[in-house]
Amino acid sequence: MNIMRWMVAVAATAALTVPASAKDKDLESVSVTVYNQNFALVKDVRVLDFKKGVQEVRIDDVAASIDATSVHFAALDHPGDVAVLEQNYQYDLADAERILNRYLNLPVTAVLKDGSLREGTLLSYDGGSLVLGGEKGATIVNRAEVRDIQLGEIPGGLVVKPTLVWTLASDRKGKERSEISYLADGINWHAEYVAVVNQDDTRLGLDGWVSLDNRSGASYEDARLKLVAGDVNRVQPPMPKYARAGRAVDVMEMAAAPQFEERAFFEYHIYTLERPATIADRETKQLSLFPSSSAAATKVLTYDGQREP
Repeated sequence: MNIMRWMVAVAATAALTVPASAKDKDLESVSVTVYNQNFALVKDVRVLDFKKGVQEVRIDDVAASIDATSVHFAALDHPGDVAVLEQNYQYDLADAERILNRYLNLPVTAVLKDGSLREGTLLSYDGGSLVLGGEKGATIVNRAEVRDIQLGEIPGGLVVKPTLVWTLASDRKGKERSEISYLADGINWHAEYVAVVNQDDTRLGLDGWVSLDNRSGASYEDARLKLVAGDVNRVQPPMPKYARAGRAVDVMEMAAAPQFEERAFFEYHIYTLERPATIADRETKQLSLFPSSSAAATKVLTYDGQREP
C-alpha cells in the first residue's frame, strides 16, 4: 500500500466518514489483563465495515481512564491494506457547565420560575448567576430563579462518553476484523484467604478469593480475564500472549476444579480464569481462587510473658 498516496489524499480531498457507533459495530471478543498495580491491558476485537479511501472510525464504549499514549489499532485480516493516519482520544464530556462554556458570546434564553424570559448574549456565568448582554446593556440573572436555560444547537467537540477516534486509509471495501488495545488505570486485584474452624476446633476450612475492583469507567462483558502479580515497568514491551485450547467441561467438574490456571513468567505470576467473566464498572467482584479445602486443626494456646499487655 502506498502510504504517501493516502497522505496526499487527506490534504487534497474530503475524507469519508464511517462512524462505528454502538449500533453498527460488532464486538467479537474482549480480553482484560489486570495487574496488581491498579491498571489493566484491555484488548477487544471488532468487526468493522470499511469503505475504500480515507475514513473516520469512532469507538465510544471504552474506559474513561485510558492512557492515550498506549492506544493501538490493528487490522487483523488484511493489515497491509489499512493504514492509521491519525488517532485521537476525546474526553471533553458534555455536562451542563461545559455546554454553557461553549455558549459564551452566543445567544441564550433563561426561563425563570415565574415563566418570564430573559434573553441575551451569555457574557459570563458561575454557580450563582448568569450575565446576559443585550442592546440596553448587561443583565445579571440569579441562577436560583432560573428554571431552564434554552440553547440552540450543541456546539461541536463535545462527546457524551469518552471516545477513541481514528482516521484510517483503506485499500479495501468490506468487513475487517480489527483489534483495539490500550492501558486503563483504575482496575486492581488482590487475594484474600478465609479460614473457618468447626465447632470443636478440630478441622479448618480454607477458601481463597480474588477481589477485582473496577473503577476504569467502562464495563467488560464476557471478558477473558488474566491477573498478573509482580511489579511491572510500564515502559517495557508488552508481555507475550498465552493461548489456551478450549474444551467442554462437565458442570460438576467445573465446580470442583480451580477457576484460575497459574503460570510463572520470569518474576511474574499469571493467573488465567478458565471461563469468561463480566467486569462491570464501579463493581467489586469476587472470584473463587481454588475449591474449598479442609484439613485437621490443632488448637494451641501460647503464653508470652515478655509481651506487653
